[in-house]
Amino acid sequence: MTVSTGFLEIRNLVKRYGSAVAVDGASLSIAKGDFLTLLGPSGSGKTTILMAIAGFVKPTTGEIVLSGRDLVPLEPEERDLGIVFQGYALFPHMTVAQNVAFPLELRKWKPDAIARRVEETLAMVDLARLADRRPAQLSGGQQQRVALARCLSYQPDLLLLDEPLSALDRQLRARLQDELKSLHQKVGVTVVNVTHDQDEALSMSTHIAVINGGRIVQYGTPDDIYENPATRFVARFIGRSNVVAIERLEAKGDTASALIAGKWLPVTGNPAITGKAALSLRPEMIEIGATDKDGATGRHVAMDAHIENCVYHGGTTALDLRTAIGPLRAEMPTSRLGIKPTPGSVVRASWPVHAGRIVSEDDTALDQQ
Repeated sequence: MTVSTGFLEIRNLVKRYGSAVAVDGASLSIAKGDFLTLLGPSGSGKTTILMAIAGFVKPTTGEIVLSGRDLVPLEPEERDLGIVFQGYALFPHMTVAQNVAFPLELRKWKPDAIARRVEETLAMVDLARLADRRPAQLSGGQQQRVALARCLSYQPDLLLLDEPLSALDRQLRARLQDELKSLHQKVGVTVVNVTHDQDEALSMSTHIAVINGGRIVQYGTPDDIYENPATRFVARFIGRSNVVAIERLEAKGDTASALIAGKWLPVTGNPAITGKAALSLRPEMIEIGATDKDGATGRHVAMDAHIENCVYHGGTTALDLRTAIGPLRAEMPTSRLGIKPTPGSVVRASWPVHAGRIVSEDDTALDQQ
């Protein structure tokens, strides 16, 4: 996974607190201009990695190198990075313009240069009209943009985001995700973002590092991680995939077959995976009511399913199914349901062969490769 030519290099990073290991040998290589998200549940170690980059946490061992410069011995203020905290940390007694100007004043910029840069940065985040307001007079989304503008004003080499959208309501969070992505594309600054929100990570990032138990269990582009999860944890954490234990795997030419609950099914992925394996199947890949598929030997797998529960979400409907290989959840656009689902009824569930992916049951099997 680690390449020696990255703009930001994290090499075998370890952080211990007594006998507790918060980060366990994490290594990453981040290219200039990337938007990397450290994604994981609470307590996974993602924030510890971010704080180590920022200089607020001292690693037990390991290296953090930015543009060839070793950051570990440097104090936070010597690293000259930008960071947006979850609580924004705006100065309540200052106006928006004064908050944005503050880091420039610390860096001894000339007054006319400060005025120009504040005007440019506020225009960049669409806040020029609010330059004279104080933080208490702003919405949560506006405060978030002020905090971002304050960091961007001095043009840092690296911008760190510590769950800056987590305190916002769902609709505002979705809108600001789009704005942050657009701003990143416009400015081109390298970003390391921390979140536990999979939708945020998938929509904003160029790359994602999935972290669990202090380890990086998978690294890649959003589409690759979503479509090709490496482990049970990744499959369940990103997209809430169905995961069913595989009893036996056999390679058959370009495909593989998996024995699940006494039933052989065609699957895709690496049949020579180390250790125990499981089948990962995304809920949106399961179709309900289709009876004209090719069956388990053709392009689709099909089987009877008993509907145990239906959850209507407006545009989509989720169905909890009981099948020969175990419980499955299907999610379909409501308009595409060929039947009216009723708990207790029997339907035909099917999915393309390529949708059934082999994943490792061992979350450390692919760690740090």
